[in-house]
Amino acid sequence: MIRYFGLPLLILAAVLQVTVVPEFRIADGGPDLVLMMGVSWILLAGMDEGLIWTIFGGLLLDVLQGTPMGTAALALVVAVSLPAVALGQLGRGSALLPALAAVSATGIYHLVLMVLYIVIGAPADIGYTLLYVTLPTAIFNAVLIIPVYRLLGVVYSATRPPGVTG
Repeated sequence: MIRYFGLPLLILAAVLQVTVVPEFRIADGGPDLVLMMGVSWILLAGMDEGLIWTIFGGLLLDVLQGTPMGTAALALVVAVSLPAVALGQLGRGSALLPALAAVSATGIYHLVLMVLYIVIGAPADIGYTLLYVTLPTAIFNAVLIIPVYRLLGVVYSATRPPGVTG
């Protein structure tokens, strides 16, 4: 159970993402705190724990944002899983891995959300979304993933007995 010590940080990130982050936007894009935490935790603790964090964070976002239940959760699971698998070949020691994973996860997340919104009948302007939401968000996430990854690295290290990994 100690492995889930960081979940309160995830709850805080979801609340901040819905309340504070909308005030810090470039165009219509802003940091995706929950996505960055999901990406970071998958890279640090592995796919199993990372997906638990991601599902929980996505459901929190759905509840807090009032979106259809499971929309953000599904999009986040797809978005953080694919880059983690594809970029996992770079090795955990790569300094570029978190930024590359965050940028690719951002693009995938926004594309999956657009598809889900189209499927449920919500209007989605793909060109506008990619240019004015996804691009600025990817830039935010590429920069901010570094401190998020480091903070969660401290949490990860603190929740593991010495000499134990994964």
